[in-house]
Amino acid sequence: MNKKWGFCDKEGNLIFECSYEDAKSFENGYAAIKENNLWGFIDLENYKFIKGSFDEVQNMTSEGIAPVSRGGNWTLIELKIMN
Repeated sequence: MNKKWGFCDKEGNLIFECSYEDAKSFENGYAAIKENNLWGFIDLENYKFIKGSFDEVQNMTSEGIAPVSRGGNWTLIELKIMN
């Protein structure tokens, strides 16, 4: 089975098509999404803010800090909504 992930609003309306291999919840205006076996981040407009470049990601904090891993090395990145 080839499951794909997308996003719905609070009323259950589909807002982003089910096109991702995996996805995490939106936090601080961003969500981690997996495409082509790599994790990246999208914003609320479905713009790929950070294209897939991480092997693993953990849930983002409410402050916009996300632990990410590339090649077995973990680091923290900070994502902030740009106005």
